[in-house]
Amino acid sequence: MTFNIEILKGRAYHNVGGVETPLELGECGPPQLFSCMGVPFDAYDDLENWVMDIIDDDDEDAFASLHFNDLLGNYFSNVSNNGFPLIYSTADSVYFEITDGGCSLVLAARNIWGFTFASLLGAENFQLVGEPDDQGSYHHFTIDATFTSVDGFERNLKVYGRSCIGIQLCELECEDGILEDDGVEEGDGNGTPQFPKSLQKYYEYSDAVDAFNEKYSFQESDSLFIEKMSYAFFFELGSYHSVEQYTKKLTEFKAGIDVMSSLKSLVEFSRTYGNYVNPKEEWLRYSSAVSKYNQRAYRTSVRVG
Repeated sequence: MTFNIEILKGRAYHNVGGVETPLELGECGPPQLFSCMGVPFDAYDDLENWVMDIIDDDDEDAFASLHFNDLLGNYFSNVSNNGFPLIYSTADSVYFEITDGGCSLVLAARNIWGFTFASLLGAENFQLVGEPDDQGSYHHFTIDATFTSVDGFERNLKVYGRSCIGIQLCELECEDGILEDDGVEEGDGNGTPQFPKSLQKYYEYSDAVDAFNEKYSFQESDSLFIEKMSYAFFFELGSYHSVEQYTKKLTEFKAGIDVMSSLKSLVEFSRTYGNYVNPKEEWLRYSSAVSKYNQRAYRTSVRVG
């Protein structure tokens, strides 16, 4: 099978009232999954951007940050008040706390080397930690920070965060390579692009369905026409794990032996046939083929005799 895939390079902007704001695009080709839509997933990026923006501003109004949007404001009910953080220390830790309307954001780091949030030089690697709540959302995270210590050295420190805002991260599988900044995808070392396995499986599935409909001249109005599912749905259901047997059935289909209606739905086929070779189903198929062959041989022998 030959894949004709072109790599396009471009930039995306959000235009509101003539003001363009650059949009950050992911590196994993697939569209956003249905299972990754909702407030917890939106809040992940919003909270990360906001925290990273205010973490070194211990004397400024956090609610005035450009990254403090309406979604975050829904959790802090009194944003008309100032959002200046409360900074305090114990023998063990240094704290950065914003509490408003029953919601709080707390950052904490070890009280060593004269650390202060104002001494931060940089922050990166926002990571979820701890256990999720009943809805699967996380409220704890860590940040890798770099700061200047009292003795003038640049040091690294882990900052721990806690928030009333439940967040979830959507993790896509791009294990075979991601698009680099120059628009060229990592490959197999020989210049051949490598794509996520799920995407390769989807192309194979899509081609097999098209070929099947064309072979039997099925149109969309026909009851046996096979309608392809979208890649987003294909990925969400994990169909790339079970599609191999379905694709094989489409390409090896024998009228009079195989049941065409069983191929109408990939989901239904996976439920009844399974994700791997089904010995019982294959034996029934073999038995049906042998029976039809013997019947034809018998009729032929009668006519010849």
